Amino acid sequence: MSPSRRQMALAMAHRSRMEVDQSRLQISWINRVIHDVAVASLTLYAWEFFCTIPQEWSLYRHRKLLSPQVILFAAVRYLAIPALVLPAYSAFNDFSNDPKGCLLHQQLTIVPVQAAVAAIFSWRTCAIWGWAPKIKWGLLALFLAQIGSSFALLWYSGQKLLPTGACMPVAKPGIPNTLAWFYVTALIFDGITVGLSLWKLLELSQSGGPEEHTVRARDLCSPWILAKKLRSQWATMTPLLGRLITSGLIYLFVASAFNLINFALEISNWIHAKVSHRSQSRS
Repeated sequence: MSPSRRQMALAMAHRSRMEVDQSRLQISWINRVIHDVAVASLTLYAWEFFCTIPQEWSLYRHRKLLSPQVILFAAVRYLAIPALVLPAYSAFNDFSNDPKGCLLHQQLTIVPVQAAVAAIFSWRTCAIWGWAPKIKWGLLALFLAQIGSSFALLWYSGQKLLPTGACMPVAKPGIPNTLAWFYVTALIFDGITVGLSLWKLLELSQSGGPEEHTVRARDLCSPWILAKKLRSQWATMTPLLGRLITSGLIYLFVASAFNLINFALEISNWIHAKVSHRSQSRS
């Protein structure tokens, strides 16, 4: 072998070892993140569950068990258990010697929880708008579209066995990362429902007030005037409106940040996997 070819072979071997080491480091980091998220999720859920047992029994005593409020509350509270336990089991269990391998479609346990939360937000938005037909049927179509797309996107995702024996959800080979777009559907639904609720609440807060405090579209070009009008409205707002608007904005911020971060992580992992696959095929 000529010196140039020998050097080229050594360089390719060194590059291959570096890529393997980088891949191992990334897998180790992902596995640590999965473990931390699983522990944090179970801890927060257990803490919230046991702290709110008195309020739960009070709700059952003072409302009909088959009322929509009780059904939706119980659905969110108890459907979250398999959605948290199964991913934690996949993260902590050793599947390397299991003949069945990783749990198939365990991500689908998220869909019932998402459906219950979406039903609550749709119900609240319709109530704020006085059950206007356009809002009611529009949100029903949006609800069905989100749940259907979420089920399809999670169905076409897969599981990857890590060197530690744990399993993590990944995109199936040869198709785009469906997990990433699952977070996009949640982001769109939250933005529309919370946006409609805030819009109507702000409209209600302006009714009966002075004309000079009414927010107009042209006020968007004058931040100072817009801030003064919003401050005046906030000072005269009822406690219920203030609480709904504040909680809506907080939820939208936290949920949007969560969905955007997960979307970015899934896309970056998908790109890294494609680049690694191309590098291995070339070598």
